[in-house]
Amino acid sequence: MKRIEVSDKLVKEINRIFHDEEAKLYDKRHPEIEKERENWNYVLSKYLPNTYKNLIVLNIGTGTGFVPSIVNNYLEGGLIICTDISKQMLQTAKMKSYNSKNRFEFVVCDAVNLPFKKKIV
Repeated sequence: MKRIEVSDKLVKEINRIFHDEEAKLYDKRHPEIEKERENWNYVLSKYLPNTYKNLIVLNIGTGTGFVPSIVNNYLEGGLIICTDISKQMLQTAKMKSYNSKNRFEFVVCDAVNLPFKKKIV
């Protein structure tokens, strides 16, 4: 059997295309994700027992915004930076962030090449 070499760039592009197409139906196709909400709330209440003010949270691989929608409840006046390789996934996440008490930023990028300074203050 002949082995085919696939570049990282090609894999990322296929991933981006797939998730751009999947974005609108992702939540309906994966209802099992919603079952994790209780677990996430447990973990966050354990490590973020108080409402944190002005905290900056970076979520890598945001997808349709499940994790940021939960983290949002533990912040006050904070900033949640959502990143994903798929612009369409971020568009879906953005719709979930309306009427939030925190600010959201959405950045299209891959997890290996984040466009942020190494030192965050």
